[in-house]
Amino acid sequence: MARSASEYTDTSRSPPRREQTTGRGDKGLLITTGSFSADAKKEATRDGAPPIDLIDGDRLCELLKRYDLGVLTTTRTVEDVAIDAAFFGEV
Repeated sequence: MARSASEYTDTSRSPPRREQTTGRGDKGLLITTGSFSADAKKEATRDGAPPIDLIDGDRLCELLKRYDLGVLTTTRTVEDVAIDAAFFGEV
């Protein structure tokens, strides 16, 4: 298993770095708190190369919530109230 941690100012990731997974297994996994570019998604499923699962920030949050890992979930009820101008126009 290979792992890498990097910090980017641009949250859209470029193509996965295959050298981190080549020869180390049948499949790769890259996780980012940002998102993956179209080129990265294409490279992750390129024919003839081991597949790479990509988990972006939205999916990561979904998984953390689903498996209750490091997150606390609170259910809230939100009520929207709007002024009925027609009602007050008659007063």
